[in-house]
Amino acid sequence: AHLTALAAVVQTTAGKSGHELFQDVAHSILNFYPSIDAIELVTKPMATETPTGVGAIDPDIQTWIQEQAWSGNEHMKLLVHPTHAGHYLLIKRNPGLDALGYALLLDIDAARLLGNGEALWSQPDVSLRLSLPDGTPFLGEPIETTNAMHFSKTLSSATQPLLLETGLKLRWRDVLPLWPTLGMVLLVSVAYAGIYLGWRQRRRVHAAVEQARISG
Repeated sequence: AHLTALAAVVQTTAGKSGHELFQDVAHSILNFYPSIDAIELVTKPMATETPTGVGAIDPDIQTWIQEQAWSGNEHMKLLVHPTHAGHYLLIKRNPGLDALGYALLLDIDAARLLGNGEALWSQPDVSLRLSLPDGTPFLGEPIETTNAMHFSKTLSSATQPLLLETGLKLRWRDVLPLWPTLGMVLLVSVAYAGIYLGWRQRRRVHAAVEQARISG
């Protein structure tokens, strides 16, 4: 929705220098969505106009961004951020923007997308990984599958179908909690002892009966 709104702003203010309305809208989006670190209006590589950006723009990758934005014909492109770990870039193009020589870019901090789940994902037995749709990882470590529960799902987003993988290492105290397990072991032991004693008693009674019959 933000990209659609920004594209509309760019197209309706075409010809006006400075892109002030674009910057105002971009600032509002950054304030409302903390996971978005930067928004940029990307120009073509050989254009005389420089890109217009709001937020944490990295000047060292501007040339690379322009090349990526204008290579191929995709209307939507997802890329791993080359200098910010855990970030990915979303580039949008459409015919209206193409005609004006612009593309839109969002720099997204994936860790902030997790919201209040940081305490969970920071636990040593819990792991998380995010990857682009093509399988390129950009957040987290490879998920251990040995002695661990593994879950993976593609996020239901038309523009950002990221692959989310989670893992939970299984420990005996998780599978078999201490006190309930001890209680169960005790009950089983008592039941077994009762059965064993009953069986021995029956054997003795049976032996006594047999002995009495032989003696008689």
